[in-house]
Amino acid sequence: MACGRGDPTPSHFLQCSGVQVKWVKRMVYRGAVLTPQNSARDKVNKRTAGAVQTYRQLQRFVFSNPEIREATKLRVFQTMLLPVLFYGMPLVPLRKSDQRRLDSWFHTRVRWILGISWEEKVTNQEVRQRATAMLGQPMPSIHPTSSSHDEGFWPFCSP
Repeated sequence: MACGRGDPTPSHFLQCSGVQVKWVKRMVYRGAVLTPQNSARDKVNKRTAGAVQTYRQLQRFVFSNPEIREATKLRVFQTMLLPVLFYGMPLVPLRKSDQRRLDSWFHTRVRWILGISWEEKVTNQEVRQRATAMLGQPMPSIHPTSSSHDEGFWPFCSP
């Protein structure tokens, strides 16, 4: 497959071992979404969809189970969901809107795990502090440009 803008002209047809390569406008290669514009939005959407799918699979048995402590739920969240959501993301140039979407997804799930309602008006910083106190270690930073780059979970995310 070849990825590019518009329809290919006859001079753009590619052949490999005598077989014409299919022309597409978007493709997935090794988990990465390739587009002519190289938009980070497609990558964020794909990662978020994968994390939502993993979250739903774990929700019934882990996250909704009242017999499992919140600290254990947070560890499962860090171990099972964050790598799905952020694998390879340090290499993606994110816009502020994409960072906000990832930040929102992350904090919404942590709030749910901790039982914090939106009506309580708790800041993301406070959510992170509560989770840190419960885990005994800092919650990872989801912003690759933060000064705590090496302390967050970004090291999990090798391409």
